[in-house]
Amino acid sequence: MKNIRKQIDDSTRNVICGAPEGVDATILATMARENPDRDILVVLRDAERAQRMADALSFFAPDTSVMAFPAWDCLPYDRASPHPSIAGQRLAVMGDLCERRGNADRPGVVVLATAGSMLQRVPPATAIAPLRRRLAVGDSIDTQVLMRGLTAMGYNRLSTVMEPGDVALRGDILDVFPPGSADPVRIDFFGDEIEQIRIFDALSQRSAGKRDAIVLDPASEILLDDGSVERFRTGWRERFGISASDDPIYEAVVVGVRHAGMEHWLSLFHTHLEPFTAYLDEPLVVLDHRVVEARDSRLDTVRDHFAHREEEARTHASGDTMPYRAIEPDLLYLSELAWDNMLAERVQIGLSPFSEPPSGELKVLEAGGRQGHDFSLERQQSSLDLFDAVVAHIAAQHAANRRVIVSGLSVGSRNRLVRLLGEHGVAQVETVATSEGLDGLPPQAVAATVLGLERGFESFDLVVITEQDILGDRIARSSRKRTRRNTERFLEEASQLSEGDIVVHVEHGIGRFDGLQTLNLGDAPHDCLRLLYGGSDKLFVPVENVELLSRYGSHDTVVQLDRLGSASWQSRRAKLKERITEMAGDLLKIAAERKTQPGPPMRATQGLYQEFCARFPFQETEDQEKAIGEIMDDLGSGRAMDRLVCGDVGFGKTEVALRAAFLA
Repeated sequence: MKNIRKQIDDSTRNVICGAPEGVDATILATMARENPDRDILVVLRDAERAQRMADALSFFAPDTSVMAFPAWDCLPYDRASPHPSIAGQRLAVMGDLCERRGNADRPGVVVLATAGSMLQRVPPATAIAPLRRRLAVGDSIDTQVLMRGLTAMGYNRLSTVMEPGDVALRGDILDVFPPGSADPVRIDFFGDEIEQIRIFDALSQRSAGKRDAIVLDPASEILLDDGSVERFRTGWRERFGISASDDPIYEAVVVGVRHAGMEHWLSLFHTHLEPFTAYLDEPLVVLDHRVVEARDSRLDTVRDHFAHREEEARTHASGDTMPYRAIEPDLLYLSELAWDNMLAERVQIGLSPFSEPPSGELKVLEAGGRQGHDFSLERQQSSLDLFDAVVAHIAAQHAANRRVIVSGLSVGSRNRLVRLLGEHGVAQVETVATSEGLDGLPPQAVAATVLGLERGFESFDLVVITEQDILGDRIARSSRKRTRRNTERFLEEASQLSEGDIVVHVEHGIGRFDGLQTLNLGDAPHDCLRLLYGGSDKLFVPVENVELLSRYGSHDTVVQLDRLGSASWQSRRAKLKERITEMAGDLLKIAAERKTQPGPPMRATQGLYQEFCARFPFQETEDQEKAIGEIMDDLGSGRAMDRLVCGDVGFGKTEVALRAAFLA
């Protein structure tokens, strides 16, 4: 589509038909190019859809600035706060948009929001804009004043920085992990002057490069200063009465201490909250297909949780855990009417994958796109070579003067598709990083790239064929390094234990699980696992520390329980370490002997091997690809290979072994 802005009617709702996933990204890319100074707000169904759109825009509009504005990752009216990385990402977007307001020379930006994030009311820009701090080499600032400012902005003061939102001061060195950043920052002071700013790795603590300046955004949407604390105190008493002053949330906040889950009383800390659109200057608003259904579903969830908290408070009995005093949904979230009023003031453009427009008074534009060819029938025909069918389809698209892009979900799967297409007669397959790489290719060339699209699409002049179109559904495994387990995992593992099961605590040894119990720790309720030890000793383990436990056996397992504080468990651990050290020495000797043994070199016949690999339904992770590559190198080296492949359940160990077996 071209000249989209000229076709849009500002006085009514517009809908672009024939815009399935993928085509919608090309439309947004065109809109961004045609309106370089205009902001575009895209409201998508959910976070997964927003991530796929961000990936697609990085390909089709690589020069366009794209910001993602996520919703909180906690439930409505939860006792937990949003994750610091989510809070930081939201505040970084709000800070960037504050700086852009009123700047006529700045280029436009595409903001990707979700139905959930658009429903949440946010602090006013006048409260967020002054909180952004810029620090540069040569600046002079009192470190103690800076620390007080950062803690008021939501940073956690610790001895070592490990996670987003952490800050640590050791002498003349300030470590801070900005919530919206990938890595923490180390600031070296000489007196009050900033001498050096370095990026470093949180795990290894090694420096990863220098910076001339950094931007520090708040770590929380709540600034705990005198004004916000007083507003909270007044608002709390007006709603819940003086008798609610013994609530742990209230007691913490009125003395300037942060409390988990305090964000769910956000409106009490600010003079007012605003819709997120208040941060944008007259944006074009693009609405995803079925975004209204996603909005309604989210509002139903909010109201259900509020009703549950209200019922809890009404039925609360004296002596029970402190009741949850929830504020009305309209103070935190937009209603359907408020949502409609917010959008009524903006130019709206709806996206629809269908060729027929929905009912209503609409200005209809036609994108002419449709979902791409699905090769499921060809996959079921044993007499037909699947990739011969793919090559024939590509030839038909070239004959219709369409550019063809083949996409994989990872670099490894993209490279495999490139080799297979070449072996089946495609004369020229070129890898490209973005759509700009298409300009230098001849019309009959096939471009190969990495895209997160689940299905391909066809438009007037472009066809995208995805890995899933050809090979069927791909299952993406998480490649994120898991440093700690989340709350849902804690509760899931605790729920798998039955009363009487034998467990091992990493520090205290063998005990018996005796159920869950809620304790008030620091005036806040905590769910704990109750463990019984020898001599009728008891140990309470918070559920967030359940990783310290491992299952030993069921309730009928005969075993002697350790006693808390005794030396027997530590003694057994020390002896076991000695035995492990001896075994490690023996294994090193065996490994050295095997390393010198020759073996027949085994190398892949590329065509057959690539077709074999293509039939696996899973997308390889980065670690999986590394293991496969090392094993293939070993098999072809002419030395005897002896490897142990380790990994979590469901992370592809069998696939690695099958590839090796195919070569052997």
